[in-house]
Parts: sequence; structure tokens; C-alpha cells
Amino acid sequence: MATEQKQPSMLDRAANVAIVVTCLVFCVYVGKSLVARSAGANTSAELPTVYRPGDKIANAPGLRFDDNKLTLVLVTASTCHYCTESMAFYAKLLNAARTKGVRVANVSLEDPEQNRQYFLSHGIAIDTPTVMGNTALRVRGTPTLLLIRVGGTVVGAWVGKLGEPIEREVLQAIGTS
Repeated sequence: MATEQKQPSMLDRAANVAIVVTCLVFCVYVGKSLVARSAGANTSAELPTVYRPGDKIANAPGLRFDDNKLTLVLVTASTCHYCTESMAFYAKLLNAARTKGVRVANVSLEDPEQNRQYFLSHGIAIDTPTVMGNTALRVRGTPTLLLIRVGGTVVGAWVGKLGEPIEREVLQAIGTS
């Protein structure tokens, strides 16, 4: 006895097509989001930070903005994996900043000596960091880079692991390419 197979109705076909299209759209959306995150594809406009160019930051013990034309403030923590992933860029950035006469101020969220040793373990010599609690800085996370003009005016602010285009932007902001 042969069993007769029913042909799917037009409604069944339309439902199947709708399910496939929905799945494809979802996969494309999730895929783009994962690629953007893993590539560090943030742009300056997307970076979450409390500071914007033109904002003022007050001097604090160990963190003064009257002494140099530009100060690069680097806020880090040894437990921050984005800080660790960014060390090659920080070595290049700190060398370029010092070459251009830009003062480098490291602000730590932890014991300053622990943070100094953390940088040394990556081959980067830094001055003893200022402890975050001793400053008036408001940052949302690490790593945070702030470029500050004499008088405390913010020139640029970057948060997180930066992609290559934003790394170039930071280097240009301190006067190198």
C-alpha cells in the first residue's frame, strides 16, 4: 500500500521562507556585531567616555596640567585584559609622546608599584603611577587615554582597546603619524 504525500500548502511554504529569512538576518546582525567587537572597530564618536574635547579637568596631587603644553594620561590596571592586549601600542605611543615632548602621566586603579611592575613586565618603563583616588578624574573603565592641553582642557579621550585607525588618530593627536 503506497502512502500518498501531501504537497505543502502555500501558507506552509511562506512560513518556511519567513523562518529562513529571519534566521539569515539574525546571523548577519550577530556576525557583524562580533566582528566589530573583535576588531576593535570603535570610532571616536562611539567611544564611551565621560570627557569630550573642550572639557576641563582640574589639577590634582600628582596630576597637574600647568607644566606641559600637552599631557597624555593613561589610566590602566594590571587586571585589565584590554590593557594587556594594548601594550604594544602603548610602547609605541609612550615613545612617540616622549619624543614630541608630551608629558606622560600614568594613573593606576591599583597599587602604583604593582602597576609600574606590570608595565615593566611588558618592557615599558614608566614613572610611578598616580593613584586614581588621588585625582579628580572620572573614567568609566580601563584602559582610558586622555590628551590634555595646558590648563586642563581635554583635546581627546579614548576608552578601551583601540583598533588601528583609532591608534593612528591618537598618534596624530600628539603630533606624530
